Amino acid sequence: MTVQQVVDAVERWAPPMLALENDKIGLQLGRLNRPVRRVWLALDPSPAVVEEAVTQKADMLLTHHAMLFHPLRRIDTATARGRAIALALTHDLTVYNAHTNLDVAPGGVNDVLTQLLHLHDAKVLDVTYQERTHIDEKKTENAHRQPTVKEFGMGRIGNLGTPVSLATFADFVRNVLELSGIRYAGDPEFMVNRVAVVGGSGGRWTQQAILKGADVMVTADCDHHTMAEAWQDGLAMVDATHAAMERPVLKWLQQQLQHEFGDALQVIISEVVEDPYRWG
Repeated sequence: MTVQQVVDAVERWAPPMLALENDKIGLQLGRLNRPVRRVWLALDPSPAVVEEAVTQKADMLLTHHAMLFHPLRRIDTATARGRAIALALTHDLTVYNAHTNLDVAPGGVNDVLTQLLHLHDAKVLDVTYQERTHIDEKKTENAHRQPTVKEFGMGRIGNLGTPVSLATFADFVRNVLELSGIRYAGDPEFMVNRVAVVGGSGGRWTQQAILKGADVMVTADCDHHTMAEAWQDGLAMVDATHAAMERPVLKWLQQQLQHEFGDALQVIISEVVEDPYRWG
């Protein structure tokens, strides 16, 4: 097998066209024709993750976040990041990432979160891409039928089914994401049922959540003003850590790859703790 075969599978599940504008996805380091037997999965291509992958003789490092998000002017091996890049290149480790395309993709980051939060009747929160299936009128008996439109987008919105207090819901999210603490904005006794969720940094989608009738939004990385203004407009906020919101998708990726390639590929999730946040 080659890296290209793994990439073809990943891009079938999370097509590059679904990525948000200016996102950095795809091949980061290495080569697509490299033979691959062992794939390492991680949220971040951090120096510790790269070292772990090399030590464990991985051929490919598949991550959610990009190693080369900002343009490089130099690779300074006096820095931890520079040494990680040099280490990966020295050991012919191919580094590839799927970011917002994996957020948007059916089954990806936001659908995994939807399942973890037990949301019912979930739909896309903000449509960012539409795919139209055109019908050849000469080959169909139903020539007046409209083209089929599939919608893809950021976040999901669905219902708990049974309303609960905001405090109870925040604690539920904390437990589901295996956190020792969590932040939330709103009256602890405020009853919530309709839930919007955006994996990673989702503060910019609060107005969309309000427009679609959400009682509460679950996301990460929100600042004071985002949290305060959302609650002023009636939207409670639950803010988990970025890593906690996105790491669950690694299990889904592992299952997808194992189902696709079977014993031909070893797929291992990194044990490096990638969340920089701690609770005192």
